[in-house]
Amino acid sequence: MFLKFVFISLLVSVIVAELCMKQQWSNFKKKYKKSYSKEEDHRRYGIFKDTVDYINMINKDHADGKSNWEAKLYYYSDYTEEEREPLEKADKLRGIIR
Repeated sequence: MFLKFVFISLLVSVIVAELCMKQQWSNFKKKYKKSYSKEEDHRRYGIFKDTVDYINMINKDHADGKSNWEAKLYYYSDYTEEEREPLEKADKLRGIIR
């Protein structure tokens, strides 16, 4: 009975975390006026989740005094590093800050 309770509790935690992440994704797309096809949205959402995990790790290190900088979401948070680099360089040349 106890194991069943633990399993159900973990399952609920996972579901709640995913719902929170989906809401964060929706808010991110609204803020940066992003719209994707269903397939592309699924791909970008996966990248976004990885980015959020990385940001949380960096910010935990900052809070623990292990890092002197904090990270946050920005326009390219749903792009891979390979996709971001040339876009960020082009933005910098044009004087665009995102």
